[in-house]
Amino acid sequence: MHWSERDGPQVSEPTRRGFGLDLIEKIVAHELHNAVDMTFAPEGVECTLRVPVRDRTEFEIRSGRKPD
Repeated sequence: MHWSERDGPQVSEPTRRGFGLDLIEKIVAHELHNAVDMTFAPEGVECTLRVPVRDRTEFEIRSGRKPD
């Protein structure tokens, strides 16, 4: 999955890590078992995620939950 932001305000590399960046780079990457690629280009943020096709019970966040 590729997310690309355009036509917004100019973007710069963050000077500190915030909740959103930690959420994407740590939790999302952990759940997907793949690294997250984030680029902070002046024209907008780009994010690339590799999303594996897995059975829904394989996601760790669902462990311990009964299927709906």
